[in-house]
Amino acid sequence: MAEQKQPERHSSGLFRLFERGVDTAARNNVTAMGYSISITAAFALLQTSRSDTGIW
Repeated sequence: MAEQKQPERHSSGLFRLFERGVDTAARNNVTAMGYSISITAAFALLQTSRSDTGIW
């Protein structure tokens, strides 16, 4: 397989720390976010099956 190169980042200082923090948080929480999104979508589909509610 071909190796994938990570794009070089030229930011520095406070922005770089913020960027690393967001990257770490997103990577560590991807499972929880996916679960939350799928549960919300399932609930929305169940609600639309009721006669007294709609999507909007």
